[in-house]
Amino acid sequence: MKKMILVLMALYVSGAVASTHTEIVGVSVSNKSSDDAFDVSMHGFSVMSSALHPAGFDASDAFGGMAGSFFPGEVIFQDNGVAGQKDFLVIETGEALAIAGVRLSTYDDSYNPGSSNRGIGQFRMLAGSDPGSLVEIFSTMLSGNYKQSYGSAGVELNASFDKVIASYFLFEFERVNSTGPRIVEIDAITAVPEPSVFSLFGAGILALSIVCRKTAKCMKRQGCRTRSQHSDVIGGF
Repeated sequence: MKKMILVLMALYVSGAVASTHTEIVGVSVSNKSSDDAFDVSMHGFSVMSSALHPAGFDASDAFGGMAGSFFPGEVIFQDNGVAGQKDFLVIETGEALAIAGVRLSTYDDSYNPGSSNRGIGQFRMLAGSDPGSLVEIFSTMLSGNYKQSYGSAGVELNASFDKVIASYFLFEFERVNSTGPRIVEIDAITAVPEPSVFSLFGAGILALSIVCRKTAKCMKRQGCRTRSQHSDVIGGF
């Protein structure tokens, strides 16, 4: 019985670890969302960023906002940088969020043949309970010239990972050339509530006890039949 309980606990713990999965697809239109946890309308939500293009962009537009004066709903970082330069957006959500994935919508200038301007070479996400405790959640590479690599200048990146509970999130974008990357939207994929350890463990114990009772009854019936057969044999002599 004790060995079976230990096996159930081991199975639960091993099943709690999920692998990170990333998918990048070309899209013709990037849709804005206003009902996910990474939305500027949420109470306590605030955004910080590295230097943006001076034409008139607002960092909140990457999270459902439309505050920019130039192409509202998009964020473009400042030009005149270098390939490999890191640009970033940092958000504070006010209260801890449990998320299990993130969706990035972006597009480069590859609708102009041969251009990779505004592209991202690497996308990273870090999270933590405060700015000093951020750790990397996932990192993925993107191919330059989206139209050539993904069939469209617009791409949607979907990443899923083990549930993360945090209130600070940093998104880092590595440039493919000197031009600032373009971000349309970053959405949170909220974690599905999981059964507690105790509820799963209790269910396992209940199932195990039912099996044990049925086994005991079966063995008892077999024992009675065996004794009855012995009595019949002895009575025949």
